[in-house]
Amino acid sequence: MSNCINDARFLDILWDEDFNAFVSEVERCNDVNIIINQNNKETLLMACCRLNYKQFVDFLLSKNTNAKNKDNHGNTALHISSYCADTDIVSALISFDKSEVNNKNKWGQTPLMLAVKRCSLDVIRMLLNSGADIREKDYKNNTVFHYLLMEHHDFDVFLTALDLLKMKNDDLYEENSDGMSVMDYIISVKNSRDDYDFKNTKYNGYFKNNSRRPR
Repeated sequence: MSNCINDARFLDILWDEDFNAFVSEVERCNDVNIIINQNNKETLLMACCRLNYKQFVDFLLSKNTNAKNKDNHGNTALHISSYCADTDIVSALISFDKSEVNNKNKWGQTPLMLAVKRCSLDVIRMLLNSGADIREKDYKNNTVFHYLLMEHHDFDVFLTALDLLKMKNDDLYEENSDGMSVMDYIISVKNSRDDYDFKNTKYNGYFKNNSRRPR
């Protein structure tokens, strides 16, 4: 049983990034799964992932914190660290519990989708090597390729992400719930940015017609 329900001291400790005080407070509270933000059900582990505090995360994992806990949006610690693009923390969480790699939040987003949204290549690579499923869709039927195109990333980074995700021609025509295919997003980006030029890339054959699949 926690001795620190709604204890605000953790917020000050995290703000100061005081690891020794953090350890002492966790031991005083006798609870490594304490929720420090009741509004969004953020646990200590989630907060440390959000702040990229690797030492703090390692300590909580060593105390067998529950990495499966979810906040009000259905995010686990792995969702948060994947979006924050901290490869060391992502690696630690996967080593602790690989079963979370395809977990979905309330929007159906997996950690891989969030890593793709940020276009964090190292995290994408790490999640794929740990069994992340590129065929998952969120609850609006967006694939990882939709997420990749939504953010208009640097073209070279975008191409590397395509390589990692092993995009196939059919992936271009997957439609989400709004009727938008990956090709629709490609066309939109190409029309708004001069640097998205596939002419000298291995993907030129996919995009050279610059058109939607005939219906």
